[in-house]
Amino acid sequence: MHPREKSKTEVKGDGTHKEGKDFKIPMWLRRDQAVLFWASLSPALGQLSYTVISIGAVTNLCLELFRYDSASGFYDNGDISGTNYWKIANYVRGYGALSIWSLAALMQFLSLFGLFPTANMMVWEYGVGFAGQLIFLTYGILQFLAFENADSNITSTDLVKKTKAPIVRAAVKTEFYEALAI
Repeated sequence: MHPREKSKTEVKGDGTHKEGKDFKIPMWLRRDQAVLFWASLSPALGQLSYTVISIGAVTNLCLELFRYDSASGFYDNGDISGTNYWKIANYVRGYGALSIWSLAALMQFLSLFGLFPTANMMVWEYGVGFAGQLIFLTYGILQFLAFENADSNITSTDLVKKTKAPIVRAAVKTEFYEALAI
C-alpha cells in the first residue's frame, strides 16, 4: 500500500483500532495531542520572551545612564548657546524609557505567575506602546534642536563654540541613529 493512501483500519478517539483493541497509538504520535502540547507551551514561551526583552531593555538603559554617560563632563560640549538640548534629550529618553521598561519588566514577571495579566497588557499597550512613542518623539525633537544648535555654531566666530559644535553634532547624530536601532 502506498503511504499516501488511507489505511483500511480507522483509529478511534481513544487511540485503538476499530478492527482490534490490541494496538494503542503512543500519545506523542497522536497529532491532536502534539498540537495541544505545543499550544500549551506557546503562552509560557511568549511570556518568557517578553520578560527577557524587558529585562534586557532595563539593563541597556541602566548601563547607558549610570555607567557610559555618567561622567561629570560628558555633556559639557552641549552648552554651546545656553540650553544643553543634548543633555536634556538623553535624560528624557533615558529616565522616561527606564521607568516604562522597569514597569513592563515587573508586570511581565508577575504575569509569568498569573498575577495581574490585564494590568500587564495595559502596561505593554499604553506604557510601552503609547507613552514610549511620546517619549521618543520628545527625544527626537530635543535631539533635532541640539543638532540645529550645533550646526548653527559651526561657522561661529567664537573659537570655543566653533570647536564644540562639530563634536556635539556628530554625537547627537550617532546617538539618534543608535536610539532608532534599539
